[in-house]
Amino acid sequence: MIVLRNCRLIPQLTEGYEGQLADILLEDKAIKRIAPCGTDFQVEAREIDLQKRTLLPGLMDIHAHFNLYSQNVLEALVQDPATAAFEAVVGANEYLRQGYTLVRDCGSSYSVVNAMRDAINKGTIKGPRVISSGQIITPTENGNKCFAKMYVEADGAQEVQKTCRKLFQEGSDFIKVMATGAFYNDGGVPGQTIVTEEELRMMVQVASSKDSYVAAHCHGTEAIKLCIRCGVRTIEHCSLVDDEGIEMLKAGTSFMVPTIAIDKVPYDEPETIPEYMWPKVDALTELSHDCIKKAYKAGLLMGWGSDLDIENLTKRPGYEFVARKEMMGFTNLDMLRQATIDSAKIIGMDDKLGSVKEGKLADLIVADGNPDEDIYVMTKDLIHVIKDGELIY
Repeated sequence: MIVLRNCRLIPQLTEGYEGQLADILLEDKAIKRIAPCGTDFQVEAREIDLQKRTLLPGLMDIHAHFNLYSQNVLEALVQDPATAAFEAVVGANEYLRQGYTLVRDCGSSYSVVNAMRDAINKGTIKGPRVISSGQIITPTENGNKCFAKMYVEADGAQEVQKTCRKLFQEGSDFIKVMATGAFYNDGGVPGQTIVTEEELRMMVQVASSKDSYVAAHCHGTEAIKLCIRCGVRTIEHCSLVDDEGIEMLKAGTSFMVPTIAIDKVPYDEPETIPEYMWPKVDALTELSHDCIKKAYKAGLLMGWGSDLDIENLTKRPGYEFVARKEMMGFTNLDMLRQATIDSAKIIGMDDKLGSVKEGKLADLIVADGNPDEDIYVMTKDLIHVIKDGELIY
């Protein structure tokens, strides 16, 4: 058991407690009690005085790639499975150090993240909670060679059905599909729809039968609306959403997961970007950000994704916060909600995670400052990271 004393809470991320300062009892992996400062919990427990530092729910990145180690896509092509797995563990450790107690991996070479997730769950290694898609389903398409170890090609409903079932058999938690071309795929056209309605509906059908869902890599306007109509749960990137798409998202059960940090990399590290990408970056970045800003102003629930390689994640802590602040103009509180309770809702885990609430799992972080007032606090090292009621850092 742990008692956290003199915690500063953010009301918008706290449920069932009205005060801004509290003492919190952690027991059996959960938040047992939230009470006024100075409460005698009448238990023998380790006590940690936070000295009015800010206690937040653990962060969530719901669009990550643990074993994409750098901007050099060739590295992933020449990795053997063991190297891919070890580099994924390096990524998992870094995410946890930065306060990400849950990470959804949206595609790994050889599906190695499935095994890493199992090792974390068994306690063999340390890491965040991991939700893994395994490999990514893609139609036969330009640029697939860039991520050949991460992709599995399937064309037509019958092949898609078999591939989805195979991925679930191998331990994937959800299905990830390439619905449009991609920035990083040589020859890929980001706005171009590359999947059919029949294929998408089959994926959604198989995923639903396994009590799961489909996430779609999707930049293009028409593909976004196709994904929504077919029942895709999360639209990854959702770059070129239009007014009609925004209204469809408001009315439906699909959610957008923007990934803004990866958009900032070309401007901060231009020398690392392949030459074939620059025409796409120059033509589409500003346009896509205008679309996402419009969706934000419309009040859409947005997930927190970064799509970062591990090198950039490591040298730029809090990079997604910086990117959303500087490139999108999102408010501090909205970003903190997106990175916690909103993402928890999108992936269907808000009953257990995403806010500071009695009965929820004790995945918590302690920031040295007030990130609701100054979001750049999230670029500094955290004071503590707690997962399942255990002090990790």
